Amino acid sequence: MIKDVKDFFCNYMFQIAGFAARVIIGAATLWLLTNVLGPGGYGTYTVFLMVVSVGLAFTSNFTHAAVDITGRDEYIRAGHIRGTFWAESALLGVLLTGICIAGYFYRDVLSGYIGIVPGMCGLVLLYLIVSALAQFLQDCFQITSRMRKFALVPLSVPAVFAALLAWSYLSGRGLNVELAITFGVIAAVAGMAAGLLFLDKELIWPAVFDPGKAGELILLSLPFVFSGVAGYVFDWVDLVVIKRFLTSADVGIYALAYQMTAFLIIFTRLTTNLNVSIITNWKIQGRDDLVRFFVERTVPQVTFVFSLVLVVCMTLAGAIFKIFRPEYLPGVPVFVILISSVCFRNLHALQAPVLTAYRIIVPCSVVSVLAVLVNFAADMAMVPVIGIIGPAIATFLAVLFSALFQTLFIDRRLGTNSASHYLCSAPALAALPVCFFPGIPQAVRLVLGALIIVISVMAARRAALLKSSDMELYNSMDLPGFISSGLGKISRVLIA
Repeated sequence: MIKDVKDFFCNYMFQIAGFAARVIIGAATLWLLTNVLGPGGYGTYTVFLMVVSVGLAFTSNFTHAAVDITGRDEYIRAGHIRGTFWAESALLGVLLTGICIAGYFYRDVLSGYIGIVPGMCGLVLLYLIVSALAQFLQDCFQITSRMRKFALVPLSVPAVFAALLAWSYLSGRGLNVELAITFGVIAAVAGMAAGLLFLDKELIWPAVFDPGKAGELILLSLPFVFSGVAGYVFDWVDLVVIKRFLTSADVGIYALAYQMTAFLIIFTRLTTNLNVSIITNWKIQGRDDLVRFFVERTVPQVTFVFSLVLVVCMTLAGAIFKIFRPEYLPGVPVFVILISSVCFRNLHALQAPVLTAYRIIVPCSVVSVLAVLVNFAADMAMVPVIGIIGPAIATFLAVLFSALFQTLFIDRRLGTNSASHYLCSAPALAALPVCFFPGIPQAVRLVLGALIIVISVMAARRAALLKSSDMELYNSMDLPGFISSGLGKISRVLIA
């Protein structure tokens, strides 16, 4: 029997529960913000978040990977993370101080770009500081295996934010961009306070500052700087170009479509958190055969099932957008294209643990930077011509570009053949033309979507996508009961 997989899944379920709660709260918050602020106001609020994210890319996210490596090593050796904690605290202090000084001197430029009064810049910088510290505390939960706290403590931020928004809306006090930013700062402070409250003090106290540890964090952070920053630029480059050529309302419409897509992206990233532990464990045990099985069998199977889920989401896109203000309806085709690109984001999430376990880091960093350039070039070429549809197409192309190269790297390293990964994305790609054009009645979309699913399942059965031998191996992994039950139901559909 293949050991340890069940433990990894149990820890993973706490993350699933936490993220599911965040998605539910986030969806309610998204509905309230978009409908009360309107496309223009929501666009301004999104630009505020974008500016803060740029700051986070050069602070807590810049050193995230290094903290994970050094913190885990220190925790395994000493049972605490005092050296890592205080060294990272000092580094964050320096980085955040530098950004705040620059923000103060360029506050007029900053406020003008966001679309707020200069006096609000202090809140923007405070939000950055508190968010960076809250993310660092989350890293501390993860590297010390406090998985329940890692999953549940972050709920304090969206919960407090949603409560404040609901109070303001229901009490008749109204809501504007400035008030939404203020509530965001209060929620971020609550998240940081929750992190400090629930972090076991013996892990970080007494305080110990080791200059050598700080130097180690800096050196370990440098190889990840390009890929890390590129990842954040990739998430926001579309909005930067839209703001350059179009209006704040267009930013708001695109941001709504992207944010709804992000709810699905969250769950693809959760698979990375689970699989990185399993794949790394297999790599350490010398079980390259299991890693190859994962690449050649598990990845296409998961990709196919996920693609069917995306078909359902795409066929319901028009109905979903009707819960928002009519001004957001131009976002439906944008949402459909972005949803289809999640197929390749899912591939990236499944491939990432293999790339990490086998130290295929530098080539992936180069590809990440190139993907951003592809996205940016396509944005600049298409946004002035076809509007907010352009960035969605650019994102699709850039995600596909990145996934193709990552597949190539893995196949060369492990001697695998991953062509089936892309064939298994066919259902969602087939649904793209069906759901893109607004003139097609909703009933017709549902019928065509159901037809795509039925034909895809029949093709998967004929191609033996899932075999009885695959199920025998899965059953040997001592998976949690509900996972085994779910696999059993899927097998009855896919095994001829």
